[in-house]
Amino acid sequence: MCGILGEFSFGRSLLDKVQFDKILFQSKNRGPDYTGYYSNNENLQFGFNRLKILDLTENGNQPIFSQDKRFLMVFNGEIYNYLEIKKKLSEYNIKFKGNGDAEVIVNAFSIYGLQKTINMLDGMFAIGLYDNKKKELSLIRDFAGIKPLHYGYNKNILIFASQYNQVASHPIFKEESIDKQVLKLYLNQHFISAPFGILKKTHQLEPGDIISFDKNGRISKNKYWTLPKYQKATINDKRYAEDILMDSLNKSIKSELVSDVSVGSFLSSGVDSPLISSIANEFYKQTLTSVTIGSASQKHDETELANIYSREIGLNHISKIMNSSDAINILDDLIGSITEPFADISIIPTFLISKLSKEYFNVALSGDGGDELFFGYERFGSIAKNNKIQNLPFLLKYLIYGTDKILSKNRNFNSNCLFSLSSEAHFHLQSRFQPNLIIKLFKDLQNTNYPRDFRNFDYENTNNNEKLYQYMRYSEFYGMMQKTLKKIDLASMHHSLEVRVPFLKKEFINNSLLISPYLNFSFGEKNIFKGKKLLKSLLRKKLPKIPINKTKKGFSIPLTNWLQNDLMKHFSAVLMDKSMAHDFGIDQKEIELMLNSHKNKKNDYKWPIFTLFSLFSWRKNLLK
Repeated sequence: MCGILGEFSFGRSLLDKVQFDKILFQSKNRGPDYTGYYSNNENLQFGFNRLKILDLTENGNQPIFSQDKRFLMVFNGEIYNYLEIKKKLSEYNIKFKGNGDAEVIVNAFSIYGLQKTINMLDGMFAIGLYDNKKKELSLIRDFAGIKPLHYGYNKNILIFASQYNQVASHPIFKEESIDKQVLKLYLNQHFISAPFGILKKTHQLEPGDIISFDKNGRISKNKYWTLPKYQKATINDKRYAEDILMDSLNKSIKSELVSDVSVGSFLSSGVDSPLISSIANEFYKQTLTSVTIGSASQKHDETELANIYSREIGLNHISKIMNSSDAINILDDLIGSITEPFADISIIPTFLISKLSKEYFNVALSGDGGDELFFGYERFGSIAKNNKIQNLPFLLKYLIYGTDKILSKNRNFNSNCLFSLSSEAHFHLQSRFQPNLIIKLFKDLQNTNYPRDFRNFDYENTNNNEKLYQYMRYSEFYGMMQKTLKKIDLASMHHSLEVRVPFLKKEFINNSLLISPYLNFSFGEKNIFKGKKLLKSLLRKKLPKIPINKTKKGFSIPLTNWLQNDLMKHFSAVLMDKSMAHDFGIDQKEIELMLNSHKNKKNDYKWPIFTLFSLFSWRKNLLK
């Protein structure tokens, strides 16, 4: 796992090496073990910060050339099937110097070409690849979007990097203005999804993207993989589905334990991470170490059940209770890790668990992806339960909704039915920043649209419930899951910790898509949606003595209370900065009213407060 940086010029001078090295240093936490550099002294320079995971010798250093010198590559990630590819390459007389994956990949590009090689790769990756023959630079991101890849392009210069702040701090792009459409999307979704950047002329690759630039700056784009919005399920038998999932999950975890440094796991009280930790402990060469972060608030704490899981699995378990003092102690460091505007509140405990984990291991297994692939969020049911009336005239829907509210407290229908499209309701459920409050604070955003290319929630109404569930899964995969993966990347890489995600291995994703959605969920007592039934069943088989039906709390914290007390002055100091308010065109009086309303417990504004806090902190760091 590493930090990569590159600059490709189309008729203008490259940054001098001192400036380039300064930008490269910003990702030093991603790769503290070695820094590499290459320039052709003409129109290309690559930088690399290495975190040693596989092949700890200098043979794993980058930038790296293919044996025939045609391809030059910088690569961030891990390829789990690299040994299989290496075996295939043996018939081409490639003389490998080391035992890592980067050397295998760059030579595969030389033998098989770009497209065929990318289709062979199974893992997580962000790649910058220069073809000396075609004089072409290609940027490539993994199919699930686990590793980030940002870039800026203005027809004269291209810069790409693992971190957005590296792109934004380039002298050319630092002067770009805020893109108001992207700003509005960030305020609504609490992160910036691909392909957008908050500064104009800055972007990020979408999952499954290849973008190539020739020597004249002409662009070509290729989407080599995408999660299907809908495909007919072929597996309807529960036992067969469980067998398929367990087999592919065993393979996934076994391959992701391959490392020349120590491996551990994040452990929650839910379903996904205990299942992964249990299987990993069976395959790992020694007792697996797991880490849990709890909260001093009993409502949010999950250490008790996580401790039970760890004892039953036989893990070497470490747990820590987080309180507001811990949050204050890490706040400055957390601000430094916000390399782009990002406002998922759970980044605070994720930041702390990453810091704690690094004391015990260098690679962590995480259960991310399970909720999206196996319908784990309640909003799947919240949207779907309205489907039979979604296309009715508004007044009739309103009457049905109101009647159900009186008779059963909206057990059968809820306010999501009042949207004309299920996708609009779905988009609305992702936001914790009320539209009227956004406009109060950012008055000039009232007539601003969302970016035209934002299509994460672009699906039509359908009477076919199976289609609707898969449409929603598609939106969660490219919506909430991308936010979660970005959170994990920001928090873990700040502490030089690699995180691997077994649920997002290619074979496991493909197998999950074959299974009927109806095997994964049901509407139980009081018509309450219950998801991830197959994963729960697999966990019961592994740990039959453990109660697993409790609500997962997901490393959550009582931020509402903390912001009413100990944390308020720290957040206020950032949000009441006049220069930041002016920079974003915000009415500072409205910020003060919002802070006071939260402090006095009139309204719970933790999400808007944290969303602005992250935005201001990122901007301050950029302008230093």
